[in-house]
Formats: sequence, C-alpha cells, structure tokens
Amino acid sequence: MKKTLFAAMAAFVAQSAVAGIAFDLPWMNSNEPGATYKTSDFPGSVFVLETYFLGCPYCNDNAPNVDALAEEFAVDQRVQVLDVGIDTQDWQYEEWIRRHRPNHPVVKDVGRKLVKQLGARAYPSVFVVDCNGDVTYKYEGAWNSSVKSQIRAKIRSLLEGQCKNVGAY
Repeated sequence: MKKTLFAAMAAFVAQSAVAGIAFDLPWMNSNEPGATYKTSDFPGSVFVLETYFLGCPYCNDNAPNVDALAEEFAVDQRVQVLDVGIDTQDWQYEEWIRRHRPNHPVVKDVGRKLVKQLGARAYPSVFVVDCNGDVTYKYEGAWNSSVKSQIRAKIRSLLEGQCKNVGAY
C-alpha cells in the first residue's frame, strides 16, 4: 500500500513539474519581416530576459543598462539578452525600438505567456535562465550597480560551470 501511494505521489509530482523556459515569439526588431525568435535556435545558451512595457518609466530608464549588458556579452553567442515586451500593438514596439535603438532582440510576448511562466509581477523584471531553461536569478525593478554586478556574476558562473560545455558553440 505504501509503495502504491508513493508511486502515485511521485507520478503526480512529475506531471506537475514545470518544464524549462522555452519560447517562440515574434521578433520585433529583426531585419526579416515576420521573423520569430526561438530559444531552440540557441541550444545551451544562457538567456537574460527583461520584461517591460512601453509606458513604464522604470523600464524606459533601464533600457541603457540592458544595452550595456548585451554589448558586454555580444562576443559570446551562449549569452542571449532580450527585451520581452507585454504591449499588444506592433506600433508600440516600433515606438520602443525607435526611442531606445536596442542592440539586442526585442520580442513580443503575445498573451503574456512567457511573462506568466517566468512569474513576473512587476516591471521591469529581469530573469537569468540557464542552459537547461531554469530561472536562476530574478530581480524586479530598475537595476542599480549591485544588481548589474549580480547579473554579470550569475552569467559568468553559469558559463564557467553547468553551461560551460553545453550547446552547439
């Protein structure tokens, strides 16, 4: 009886476990019209995802920090820095891109599916997702120097540790 109950509980836990973060979203600042950004195109990568919306003053103030991080890690394709917007209209993304001229992908989270999966409750929020699709760092709010250091340290730790030899790079 105990073995049966234990097996049933283990099966329930396995079924209710959340799979790793993966997405296929409209890529709003791609050079190819209608392009999508897919995590599957970057196997073994560490993703830094900042959630935002156009009308968020803290998100707008934080945009240069995201650009600086993307530039710092641009030489390593295993690090993907993205802005994940929750706005619904394409013109809102065009405005964001015109205003901030990001040096990294901007994706449109249709229906807020990714934001919900990440558990974002405030904007901006940043998430560092490891090469297995697991969120390993989360911060809500604009980045100060301490947060910037924590994000960089988490990325480097993943690249030197569990994500060192993962992926196709």
